[in-house]
Amino acid sequence: MKGLRLAFVSVILLALTTGVVGNAHATAPIRCWKSCSGHPYTGQCWASLEECCNINQITCPDPWEFDSGDCTDGVNNCP
Repeated sequence: MKGLRLAFVSVILLALTTGVVGNAHATAPIRCWKSCSGHPYTGQCWASLEECCNINQITCPDPWEFDSGDCTDGVNNCP
């Protein structure tokens, strides 16, 4: 049992030191803007840049549709 616990802790430490877990979410808000059927919206997102870009495109209120938009972390923007 002690061996399993040691193996589990080793896997967690490896994930943390290689960044596998640490890169899942943003440490600062991602700024996003979009136009939904001509209505402008701006806001913040706390997920990764890629996740924020995906969320930004699917969150227009009914019956409006996504026209255009972008998100930025201050350095990069939506791919």
